[in-house]
Amino acid sequence: MRKIKSLVVDACIANATSEKPITLRAVTCTSFLHSMMRDKHYFAVFSSQLKAEWLNHKSYHATKWLRTMVAKKRIRYVSTTYAELQKKVTETAKTKS
Repeated sequence: MRKIKSLVVDACIANATSEKPITLRAVTCTSFLHSMMRDKHYFAVFSSQLKAEWLNHKSYHATKWLRTMVAKKRIRYVSTTYAELQKKVTETAKTKS
């Protein structure tokens, strides 16, 4: 059985999916979101600040992805600031490498 993974998906990913003309970054970010949505072992982690930033930088693809992930109950909301969330991600990355 595969382990559940919780990922913080920064708003720059949401913003990049709408780049015109279509760039490699836009294609890669859109592909990442679709892959994450298809794999039931991935959850997205959002703080209230991060969700607000996502809504500010939303695109059609990112909005559709977020609605689908919410409907699938694969969004985890945490009560922490964005800065604290970034710090925890950085610390976790250091211990995993």
